[in-house]
Amino acid sequence: MDEVARILREKGSLLRVHAYAIPQYAWFVKRGWLPQWDIIMKASAALIGLSNNVHQGDAKANDVRREEIIQALQLPPLRCP
Repeated sequence: MDEVARILREKGSLLRVHAYAIPQYAWFVKRGWLPQWDIIMKASAALIGLSNNVHQGDAKANDVRREEIIQALQLPPLRCP
């Protein structure tokens, strides 16, 4: 579980870092090529929040965070086999 929490936190941080690294980010957003900044921050915060919740074992809270990430980044829904 420690490794999972570390990876989720890392991905949340990298999402912000990569967005910060794009020069003229707002220009790309205006053209619809990148998500708005607040969406990046929401997804990043949800990833970091999920990393904090992993150890608690609260499946309901984890599902809420997962859905926040999926919706913010417009990812396809997860399908369990």
